[in-house]
Amino acid sequence: MKLYEEGKFKLDDDINDYLNGFEVRNPNFPDEKITFRMLLTHTSSIIDGDTYSTIYDIQDFGDYKPGDQFEYSNYGYNLLATLIEQISNQDFEDFVQENIFKPLNMKASFNPNKFEDVDNIAVLYGIDEDGNYYERLNDKKRIEDNIVISSTVRDKDGKIPLGNAFKYSPTGGLRTSPNELAKFMIMLSNKGLYNGTRVLKKDTVELMEQIHWYGDALNGLYKCKGLGLHITDDLIEGSRLIGHTGEAYGLLSNMFYDENRKFGYIMMLNGNNYKFGDDGFTKVEKEIAKIIEKNFSQDKADSFE
Repeated sequence: MKLYEEGKFKLDDDINDYLNGFEVRNPNFPDEKITFRMLLTHTSSIIDGDTYSTIYDIQDFGDYKPGDQFEYSNYGYNLLATLIEQISNQDFEDFVQENIFKPLNMKASFNPNKFEDVDNIAVLYGIDEDGNYYERLNDKKRIEDNIVISSTVRDKDGKIPLGNAFKYSPTGGLRTSPNELAKFMIMLSNKGLYNGTRVLKKDTVELMEQIHWYGDALNGLYKCKGLGLHITDDLIEGSRLIGHTGEAYGLLSNMFYDENRKFGYIMMLNGNNYKFGDDGFTKVEKEIAKIIEKNFSQDKADSFE
């Protein structure tokens, strides 16, 4: 969206015009373009297959026309990060540091090697069938073992013609703390402004917060989608929440704000044996939302200012 507001592309442009000859088409609908808006709203028809090794496997596309259906796609968002590299001529990590994290004075990185003390990065845990915890992701051990993850956008011949973005895991690979992430949330809730610094234009954030898709997906978890933002009325009564959820490697997280009632919250849980309910949310997410709803009142709420 930073590149969008700089006029570097339009939301309904064909992404192939920006991929330096690397062509992305749903083989079931080869004449239909895939756009930035479709990627941002998970309606591109690009779906998550067994691996992210190639975007030419038939399993990586839905049997429906791009733009017609919602299906959450990590691959699609990794491809957006690749587009950032292609359009900006910058490494994805460097671009995000320069344009988001530094203006927010936010300690965060997609690259664990950039942290001065890797011991401060939490080890993520899962629970096996016998109820025992085990390590799912240990950055310190990965660094010690010199594990290097390479880009995975491959063409039909197995070559990698595009950048490094995939290796950073743009779809959940960010390392940061709740306090640091709060700076990003406050910036969005203030229409792009944080502590006197403008990160995004007001019009850009308002465009992101608009409903660009609505329906019923992921067991009711998704009913409204903005540009990159999850919009839900289902967690706190009387509040339209804007933000996102996260779940991977034993981590469960939420970041949501209510711009009208001027509050927001972030939760990060590790190693939980959680199950998703009929509405797409876990019990713990709903219980935390109930606590916030019970204790929140307009007269005691801290302003986002």
